[in-house]
Amino acid sequence: MNAACSPRRVFVLFVLFALAGAMRERGATCQTQTPRTSSRVAARSSQRAAVNDKLLAEGIAAFERGDTSVARDLLERALASDSQSVEAHTYLGVLADQAGELGNAERHFAIAALRAPKSPSARNNYGAILLRLKRTREATAEFEASLSLDPNQANALVNLAQIRFAGNTSEDMRVAAELFRRADALAPDAEISRALTGIALRRNDRTQAAEHYQNYATRAATANSGSVTDSAARAELGGALLEAKLLAEAEAELKAALALDATNTAAVARLARVYLMRKDIPAAGRTLEAAVARQVEAAPIYSLLAVVYEKSGHIENAIPAMRLAIQADPQSDKYRFQYGLLLANADAPAAAVIRLNEALQTFPKRVCGWGWE
Repeated sequence: MNAACSPRRVFVLFVLFALAGAMRERGATCQTQTPRTSSRVAARSSQRAAVNDKLLAEGIAAFERGDTSVARDLLERALASDSQSVEAHTYLGVLADQAGELGNAERHFAIAALRAPKSPSARNNYGAILLRLKRTREATAEFEASLSLDPNQANALVNLAQIRFAGNTSEDMRVAAELFRRADALAPDAEISRALTGIALRRNDRTQAAEHYQNYATRAATANSGSVTDSAARAELGGALLEAKLLAEAEAELKAALALDATNTAAVARLARVYLMRKDIPAAGRTLEAAVARQVEAAPIYSLLAVVYEKSGHIENAIPAMRLAIQADPQSDKYRFQYGLLLANADAPAAAVIRLNEALQTFPKRVCGWGWE
């Protein structure tokens, strides 16, 4: 899970400054005035500050109600009044990021971090946009600086954990797991549990993977729809659980993937493989035939159907299913060899030899073992 790689997708969480608690830096500006400053100049300065505060408050209110165009206009006017406003730069950075203007977002967050170097939120925000821009080394420095200022930030912990997870060494996995655990203790979240599941699977720790998966499944079932991973991500995790032979967990995750998208071919095929590994041939057949009935027609599904039909003693159905797999993916040497062996098992050796020779002539440089796995 990171901005560039994950078992799943990267999520970068921006921390917005609270209006009452954010650094303003205006005091430093006022201190540049000498005691001889006239009362008239001081009054004008105070008046500008009041106007700026009003524009800033109205801009933040517009942002919070989702009126982005009004928010941007008000915040830019506030910035024109005070070019060093940390709050204005922060919110304009978020608006730019939401609009896909990453360069503009980076500029605003960089200024906010420069003007408020002791603000954990400002450093985390800047690191987050640097991560989006694939400037990983700089992002790491910002997240580490943010956490040195305040170690109890779930967002910064998750962001740094994503970077370490992408490193993919045993030490990276260890550190990523520790960072995710710290984040989870502060702000329990389904995606954090999912990340911990993925790390445990990479470390071949089936016990930890099963434990973290149960936390993830429970949280995902009760989470708002917007915070639950999509069908493709759930199918990916289900496949990883299957490879680790955590069959109960794989079945649950793949069913969840299909509940989100019944046309997900990978989820269908992997769920059928779960049943085949359990030697539950009828369940595998029902899964695949139901998918075909929903017009989810793909080579892996037909190939697995051929396996199911052969194992259930219906070779007369297996052969046409295998033909459909080849028709759907004519460039697959695996399916052609599988078809030849299927014919051999069906007591049609002459036909099997013809098909295997065709496969060898079509793919002379490939060597492919047969099997549904």
